[in-house]
Amino acid sequence: MWMMTKPACRHLGRKAGTAAALCLAFVGASGAVASAPVEGVWEGEITDGKSWPTFIRIDVQPGTLSSTMSVLGQKIDLGKATASGLNAKIGDGADQQVLTSVVSKSEMRGRLEGAGQNASFVLSRVPKLPVSVDRVQGWNADLTDVETRVLRFDRSYSAREKAHVRQSVAALRPQISRLSDDQMRVEIATLLAMANNAHTRLYLLRNRTELGRLPIRVWWFEDQLRIVRAAPGNAALLGCRIAQIGGLSAGAAYARVEGMYSGSPGWKRYMSQYTLTSPSTLRGSGIGKGPDVNLDLEDCPSSGRRTLAELPFERSEKAVESWWDLAPESPSLLANWSQVLSSGPLPAYLRHASEAYWFDGSRADGIFYLQLNRAGNSGKETVKEFADRAAAEIQSKNPRAIVVDVRFNTGGDSTITRVLVDRLASVARNRPIYAIVGRSTFSAGIVAAAQLKQFARARIVGEPVGDNLEFWAEGGNIILRYSGLAAHFANGAHSISPAHCPTKDYCDDLSVDTLEPDVPAPLSWVDYRAGVDPADRAILRDLTSRSSPS
Repeated sequence: MWMMTKPACRHLGRKAGTAAALCLAFVGASGAVASAPVEGVWEGEITDGKSWPTFIRIDVQPGTLSSTMSVLGQKIDLGKATASGLNAKIGDGADQQVLTSVVSKSEMRGRLEGAGQNASFVLSRVPKLPVSVDRVQGWNADLTDVETRVLRFDRSYSAREKAHVRQSVAALRPQISRLSDDQMRVEIATLLAMANNAHTRLYLLRNRTELGRLPIRVWWFEDQLRIVRAAPGNAALLGCRIAQIGGLSAGAAYARVEGMYSGSPGWKRYMSQYTLTSPSTLRGSGIGKGPDVNLDLEDCPSSGRRTLAELPFERSEKAVESWWDLAPESPSLLANWSQVLSSGPLPAYLRHASEAYWFDGSRADGIFYLQLNRAGNSGKETVKEFADRAAAEIQSKNPRAIVVDVRFNTGGDSTITRVLVDRLASVARNRPIYAIVGRSTFSAGIVAAAQLKQFARARIVGEPVGDNLEFWAEGGNIILRYSGLAAHFANGAHSISPAHCPTKDYCDDLSVDTLEPDVPAPLSWVDYRAGVDPADRAILRDLTSRSSPS
């Protein structure tokens, strides 16, 4: 849910709890000792009871004792450990803190003290995988990692769901020799999805690129799967409706991959836009057999059967978002690919996909439109500075309504968005406020939508959001020992509904009955292709109906 950017020494923010102290200029003690107890991989949580637990992983190399720490998506060089632990000074001046740890048997116990922090941690040693392991032993080790390490740290699984995972693991073990690697990846993704919590998932194609993909990108427009972006040499496929994938209808193919991820039906559709363009996950789900994929295309000049080959694979740890492919200019890494809307005017919601937030206060229809694509401070101005500027514009222009578009906001830092919501509410007066949401409104994006509804009385417009109102986020990545895949677990509670928080630990607690749209506005292919925003149209109609005499 949370994103970090620069690896320089700095505070990580309130949501990171004690990890805020790890602004990471470690000064490790020297003196490596061969076969030291500290050698190996250690993982666990730092907690002070004031915020969500923060997962950390420390790697201490054999012999040299060179150490690194992974926290919140960042990898930090720790220097050298001692033979039995770490002794580090963090930061300097009034912000300086001291981290100490000692290894005892299979645990690394320590404390982080100073600058208002006084937290403890207990890390466990990750069992080492033998060098000569075969694939059956290796996949067995990955299943053990899910059964022990993931279930240990993830707080979203119910007791019944944990039992289901263990039963499924037991049933899978005898089948490993008969299952391909593609099938095993799909099986492990399905195990994580049993949590019924969308943040608990196997990273394959969105947060990390671990698998190859076809030379196309797609989007679900209601029940139509359309090609919206294509690699060089495939521009003739743009706009085509995919009728069949590997001999299955698009709907049947979706049903095969649906169980790889949890969340709302809309979020599963969102994630399928990755998996249905990955030959590996298609094969692992029983769709096709070879390296190429047969597509039956309709409603375009290239209608008919087309066979597409997987593009050369490039592994990456950079997150990608499927919604980027809807806009000709976006943060997408596919800059030389063709896009179906590359000519003609664009609707507002697709004009600034690369911006974290922006607004337009000069529309002829009197709408103040603000788009929040990411819950986090950009490099240009902080959210607070942006909120002040937006509020000043509203007071100056006196719009008839305020629209906040979070339909593409997949997350960030939910503690940052509240200042924007409060500023908008303070200048709204009697103006109606609308919040546009959709299937890719997720994590901190959901929190932002809920804040708008609870504190600014916003009406919800669009499609259902990407997760339940009770969900677990934060967490960290368990690196599976054989495949090297990242199994993301969740340990931070978010209670958006009026229900009580599910834990006595820190919890993001709001009280919103529902985020189902008050004004439904699904995106159809006809509207998208014509450059029409159905949410914008629905808001104008709603304003007219509310102002008309009954």
